Amino acid sequence: MTQKRIPSLDRNGLSASAKARLPPEVQSRVAEAWGRGRALILNAHKPGYSEAFTISCEQYRELRAGILRELSGSQEVLLKHVTATIQEALGGSPLFPKGRMTNYVRYVKTDLEARGEVVRVEGSSPQRIRGP
Repeated sequence: MTQKRIPSLDRNGLSASAKARLPPEVQSRVAEAWGRGRALILNAHKPGYSEAFTISCEQYRELRAGILRELSGSQEVLLKHVTATIQEALGGSPLFPKGRMTNYVRYVKTDLEARGEVVRVEGSSPQRIRGP
């Protein structure tokens, strides 16, 4: 089994798909936060995309990679499966001192939707996600 390649982030914390999708003013806010060592969490359903909170860049990188590793092309994956896998992998990490990953996974999944890296499967219950 081959390891799925995770699209890289530039020096501003943006992937190629995020640069193609996000308005310049949102890209600027993402870059400003990234420059402070923080990842601005985005939500395509909020005005200006912003949830108005950040997590550390290190936490973001780990969560993003974990979510994207669970997706294979257009294969649909249960969000609860992704959460359980990341809980097992990162729940004991010093990056996440409280150890509970559910909200982190949901926030970063929503952010990745806004950036065009993850697609929520409409009408799925329980919730499913897939690659773009």
